[in-house]
Amino acid sequence: MRARTLVLIIAVFVLGGFAILAPYRETQAGLFAYRLSGGPFGRYYMVSPNVNPSWYSVITVNGVNSWNNAITWNGSHVVSFSQTSNWSNSAIDYYADEYGANGLRAWTGWFLSNGTSAGVPPSTNWAYAEIRFNNTYMYDDIYGNLPNRSMNTAVHEFGHAIGLSHDPYVWNIMYPTIANYDQYGIYTPQLDDISYADAAY
Repeated sequence: MRARTLVLIIAVFVLGGFAILAPYRETQAGLFAYRLSGGPFGRYYMVSPNVNPSWYSVITVNGVNSWNNAITWNGSHVVSFSQTSNWSNSAIDYYADEYGANGLRAWTGWFLSNGTSAGVPPSTNWAYAEIRFNNTYMYDDIYGNLPNRSMNTAVHEFGHAIGLSHDPYVWNIMYPTIANYDQYGIYTPQLDDISYADAAY
């Protein structure tokens, strides 16, 4: 069973109704220099029981499925993840908790197999990633009946977990604020996002 050490990596801040991601060094627009060891095919992800209520868990599952359904120009799928309840076998894990009104909406961390951080941003290939949501802010989507706004966050963070950095174009899911949803209704991987994920592996 692997050890886990929580490290805050890419943090989503809430500012003026929008979420912006904390500044960090990017190797190139859209893609990190390093990636998930073993690739994003035939892998497992876990949604922790603390990702409540069930409405929110469904958003997370739908977010992963949006990546599973993403098709490249050559007709192949970019990722293939199945849900599991056994976190020791999973490559991407979703968690949620009440972290308070600290400005953080969600964040992603990358880890080596021994549970130590793979860097901020990752400076080596990583064995697994953890995505953590702050219910203090995400519940606003629930109460506002905005499931696709939460899905935007879930899909964006999944992109980081497999190796995507920020993209400068607002019409991509990896744009560094949720303005791409609030202004344009984007909550699934777009062609550029899919192309970067395909190029990473």
